[in-house]
Amino acid sequence: MRTLLFALLLVSSAAAAQGRDAAAVAGATPGWVFHRFDSGTLRFGADLLDFDRAFDLGDARYSTDLQSEQLRAYLDFFPSAGVFRITFGAVAGRSRVAGAAMAVDPAPGVDADGAALAMDARWPRLRPYVGFGWGRVPERGLGYSLDVGVTLGGPSARVWATSDAASQGELAAEQQRVQDALQHYATAPAVRFGLAYAF
Repeated sequence: MRTLLFALLLVSSAAAAQGRDAAAVAGATPGWVFHRFDSGTLRFGADLLDFDRAFDLGDARYSTDLQSEQLRAYLDFFPSAGVFRITFGAVAGRSRVAGAAMAVDPAPGVDADGAALAMDARWPRLRPYVGFGWGRVPERGLGYSLDVGVTLGGPSARVWATSDAASQGELAAEQQRVQDALQHYATAPAVRFGLAYAF
């Protein structure tokens, strides 16, 4: 039996360097069932995300780009004969936010049109996933699934100057500010609705 999956990512907490505002994305992701056994299934999937976002953090206005290319592996366990399942898994791949910043209210003599700072934040390449859901892979034909879960793992940020306007102390303070904001995205909850077709 071969089973293809098509999952609709309904809500996902997206990575963004701003702690007071959660970003959400939606999209479609492919997947497939590798193995099916009596008490569970082994599933794989892929996520490809790329979008821009601008925000203010302290005295700086950032323009950033989120890029995420990940493979997902889920192991489902069915505690009963019903459709409810508990899922453990891992997410592997590249997720990063890169961008540039300029001062919102620059000091005298500082070019307001030029980016004074650049930042790059990267999540671990391997992160654990835990969740629950509903739905079994059908023997034949069409089936459905709903997954609610969270991916764990916080990012590490780097900030550097692209002009001579920032001192080392200012750079260190800004890097700590960005790192603190990114800790709000150490967990990435997601809700997925999927369709499965077995043939």
